[in-house]
Amino acid sequence: MSEEFNRITSDLAQGRETQQRQESSTHLRNRVLAKRRSLEKRGSLAKAAERQLTKEGLHNLNAALQDDDPSVRLNAAMSAGYLGDSTTVPFLEDLSAGGNPDANSRFAAIISLGDIGGPRGAGVLSRLASDPEEMADVRFAALTALEELVAKRITSGPDRRFDPPENSSTASPRAAMDEPIEVSERRVAIVRDLRSIESDTSADDMLKLKAADVRRYLDSGVA
Repeated sequence: MSEEFNRITSDLAQGRETQQRQESSTHLRNRVLAKRRSLEKRGSLAKAAERQLTKEGLHNLNAALQDDDPSVRLNAAMSAGYLGDSTTVPFLEDLSAGGNPDANSRFAAIISLGDIGGPRGAGVLSRLASDPEEMADVRFAALTALEELVAKRITSGPDRRFDPPENSSTASPRAAMDEPIEVSERRVAIVRDLRSIESDTSADDMLKLKAADVRRYLDSGVA
């Protein structure tokens, strides 16, 4: 656990004035960006990332995601991917929702959902990506975050084309048996969402191609 981050989140929680919370949340964001040396996802489809804060620090971070001030919410959303865990996902889900008029915090929340991962986080990304009523750039961002999350075990970076071996189908039943029910059900739901993207006549061709790639990762049994 980082004492520095816990101290900053404590300052954030104690800020009575909006300006104080803005300054603390900006400090938190800047320290996270300076500290993080890798863009690799912290979580996976099967398991959400572990928190990098004490329980109190995590509580303070999650509270900041609901702050009245949009800049505080944005800074918290940008920090959450590095510091949060599965308990942070519901708050990021709210920020990523279509009812949120703040585009910046929506995109920050989408990125952090991909960083934290886990079945629920992946499900949020999948639903956003497959929503035909959603903005095209939001759908693409959500699908990109999902692709990077799903492909974590296969590639070291996004947008790597994947050509599974001919015998990869034998891995799928075993993977399904080894998975918790929640993960298996989420996998099925995500594949269903991806197929809906592929058949969506209004969707961009790049979105359809990306959806097909992610589905192949999942169908192969190695993701």
